[in-house]
Amino acid sequence: MARLCFALYAVIEKAKKARSTKKKSKKADCPIAWANLTLFDYKDQLKTGECCLYMWPSVPDEKGELLNPTGTVRSNPNTESAAALIICLPEVAPHPVYYPALDKILELGRHGEHGRFTEEEQLQLREILERRASGELYEHEKDLVWKMRHEVQERFPEALARLLLVTKWNKHEDVAQMLYLLCSWPELPVLSALELLDSSFPDRHVGSFAIKSLRKLTDDELFQYLLQLVQVLKYESYLDCELAKFLLDRALANRKIGHFLFWHLRSEMHVPSVALRFGLIMEAYCRGSTHHMKVLMKQVRPRAQRPHPRLGSTSGQGQPGPFRITEAAPPGLPMPPSCPPVQGEALSKLKALNDFVKVSSQKSPKPQTKELLHLCMRQETYLEALSHLQSPLDPSTLLAEVCVEQCTFMDSKMKPLWVMYSNEEAGSEGSVGIIFKNGDGEQARPLGGPAEPLASSHRACTALRGPWGVASEGEQRGSPRTLGPGHGGGVENPLETHAFPSGAGGHRPPAGHADSADDPAHGRSVEAGGLGPEVRSPSCVCPCARPKTLSLWKGPLPKLTLPPQEKRRF
Repeated sequence: MARLCFALYAVIEKAKKARSTKKKSKKADCPIAWANLTLFDYKDQLKTGECCLYMWPSVPDEKGELLNPTGTVRSNPNTESAAALIICLPEVAPHPVYYPALDKILELGRHGEHGRFTEEEQLQLREILERRASGELYEHEKDLVWKMRHEVQERFPEALARLLLVTKWNKHEDVAQMLYLLCSWPELPVLSALELLDSSFPDRHVGSFAIKSLRKLTDDELFQYLLQLVQVLKYESYLDCELAKFLLDRALANRKIGHFLFWHLRSEMHVPSVALRFGLIMEAYCRGSTHHMKVLMKQVRPRAQRPHPRLGSTSGQGQPGPFRITEAAPPGLPMPPSCPPVQGEALSKLKALNDFVKVSSQKSPKPQTKELLHLCMRQETYLEALSHLQSPLDPSTLLAEVCVEQCTFMDSKMKPLWVMYSNEEAGSEGSVGIIFKNGDGEQARPLGGPAEPLASSHRACTALRGPWGVASEGEQRGSPRTLGPGHGGGVENPLETHAFPSGAGGHRPPAGHADSADDPAHGRSVEAGGLGPEVRSPSCVCPCARPKTLSLWKGPLPKLTLPPQEKRRF
C-alpha cells in the first residue's frame, strides 16, 4: 500500500575553513524529525480529512536521508515532546473510496503481452539475471527484464525479486500484470522467499506469496530464521498481516517456537515504535497457549510488595524503602549496607544480587563478599524467586533448587554472578550453571534488519557448524549460551538436543579458573552485533564440545575472541 513520508529539517550553513576564499558558504540540510502515513486504512478505505501526526526524532546517518520510508507508520506515543504535524487529506469523492479488490486487479492484468523473443534477447536476459544482485541495472536492461517477464517465470523463477525491482509500481497497469503473474508463479526456495520479505517489497500480495513459500519449513528450519522474521514485522504497514498469522500458527503448534517467539517480542517491548504491534502478538499467543502463559508469568510478572520477616518493611507512603538483613552475619563479616528490594522476580533478584556484589567487593575481600552473597541468597524470598524456573534459552531445561554453596562471582569489572542449579530433568544428578552479567562498558548497537542480508549471510556460512544462540529477556538483558570454563571459550549450537547435559563433571566452577572466565586475557570473547532477541554468528567449537553453563547478562554482549587454535578464515 502507498504511504506518505514527511520530514522536518533545518537548513544550516556549513562552517567555513580558515583559509577559504569563497564568499558564499555552503548550506546543508539537517534532519530533525520524520513521520509516515498510509493512504489507505486497514479496511482498504482511502483516508480523508484532518490528521495529526506526532513525529519521530531523526537519527543522522551516513547517507544523510531526510525521509524514512521504511520507518513505522504509527505516530510517536510521546506526544508531550514530539513535534506535531497536522495535515488535511482532501475529499476526492462524495462517497468512501476503496482500494480495488484483487479480482478486479487480476482481470486488468490478464491482457499483458506474451510474445516470442530472439535467441540474443534470451542470452541477454540470462546474463542480466545471473549478474550479482548488488549491481544496478540500466534502464534498457530493466525494460528488457520486464518485457520478458513470462520468460523469467518459466525459466528463472528464483529471479522473482529482480523482476519485482524493475516493476513500475506507480503505473497501475504494470502492477496489475505483475500481480496476475504472481498468482501462477511456482513456489520459491526458502532463501529466495526470504528476500521477498525485505523492505524493498512492501506490497502485501508479494509478502503473502513469500509466506506461502515459507510454510514448507520444518520447525527446526523455522527456528533458524525466527529472529529475522520477527525483525521483518517492523516493516509491516498493518497490524493484521500474513507474517504475524504465520508466526502465531507455528508458535501455537510448537511450544519451543512459541517460547522463543515470546521472548523475541518481549525483548523489544521498550521500543515505542513496535510496542503496540509486539504486545498484541504476545497477547494473542498467550490467549492461545494458556498453559505456557502461566510458566512465562513467573519470569516476567512482578509480584506484589510484601514485607519479609528477616527484612525491614517498606518506608514512606507504601513505597519500597531500603531493606536490611536482620539476622546475624557470620562472625568477623561486616553487614551489607542494604539488601536490594525483594518484590521483583528472577531477573530482578539476580540484578539486585549483582549490584550488591559490586558494592561489597569494593570494601571487603572476595571470600567475605562471597559469604555475604550466600547470606542474601538463603533468604526465603530470593530462594522462592530464583527456584523452579524454565530456562529462557531452552524451554526443555528446568532449573530446580539453587545450590547456594556453589554460587560465586567472577573477578572481572562487572562482577558477573555464577549461580548453580540442580537440574529437574529425569534421572539427572548434575547441576546447571547460570552466568548473570549486569551492565557493560560498551555502547549497545542495534541488531536485526532486512531479510535479504540474512539470505546472503546464510549462503556465506553454510559450511560452518551452527549459530551462536542468545535469548534476550528485555532491554539490555539476555541469555547467551556459552561453554563452561576449561573449554577454551566458544559457543554451542542451540538446536542440539544435548544443549544442557546433566552429569557430574565440570559443572561446578573450578577454583582459580571461573573467576577469570570472561576476562579478555583468557581469549573468551565474541563481538556480537549488539542487543537483540537472538544473536546468531558462526560457531567454531569442536563438534564434541558440550555447553556447561547458561549465561545471563544485562547490557551489550561481551567481545568473544576465539583461541588461536580454533580460529578460522572466512
